[in-house]
Amino acid sequence: MTANSYRGRLYSEAMQQTLSGQLAIWQDIEGESRIDDAERARLLEHCRSDIAFLLDLDMATTDDVQQALKTLKPSTPQREPLIRLLQDWMKQAA
Repeated sequence: MTANSYRGRLYSEAMQQTLSGQLAIWQDIEGESRIDDAERARLLEHCRSDIAFLLDLDMATTDDVQQALKTLKPSTPQREPLIRLLQDWMKQAA
């Protein structure tokens, strides 16, 4: 799969509307070996930004975010910004 295919999937309206859809995109990008590290980092940042937007619009529940945090274990350096975002959201929601 090419970077352009991922861009197309990132803009898929159905995937963008849910936290679980965004996490599926995140995991696909993480696991794809045919894109270089710079493009992967850029796509992951775009995905993190989309997740932040969903959280800002209250389009996720605390259960959704707790499940996302479980999905993102074990923590890796590229997952840290997303994990921090989700943890911060949980603190604000409490």
